[in-house]
Amino acid sequence: PLNKYWPNQFPRTPKCSFWKHEWEKHGRCATEVRETGSEHLYFNKTLSLRMKYNIDEILSSAGIKPGETYQLQDIKSALKQKLGSKPIILCGNVKKVHWISAMVICMDRKFQLFDCPEKRIAERAYFNTPLPPHDRCRAEVFYPMK
Repeated sequence: PLNKYWPNQFPRTPKCSFWKHEWEKHGRCATEVRETGSEHLYFNKTLSLRMKYNIDEILSSAGIKPGETYQLQDIKSALKQKLGSKPIILCGNVKKVHWISAMVICMDRKFQLFDCPEKRIAERAYFNTPLPPHDRCRAEVFYPMK
């Protein structure tokens, strides 16, 4: 399931290096919560939450399809309407095209959704560092295919 729903997007790296990074950067903090208390539980819960909050389906139901360019606000609005909370959307920049590199849904320790804070301080709280300029999205973004 990880290959299908949470694949390594870095072609020149070992297959498991991305998951190793995710566990070391995010999963180890999750060991304080029973449902994510081990590496196996962490990835199982992550996949379960991915299915429950299927961003691709949410955006598709709002007419937002991969492979097209959209207003960032339209994407945020579609997610907020369906989820009831605001996500954080990160972007990359390749040849002057700003594309979505990640969409983050914020949850508490009981896996209840809440609005992701938009201020720079929130970036430090969730990502342990300020986001570099290339992670900030412009008003118009490309929603890439998988």
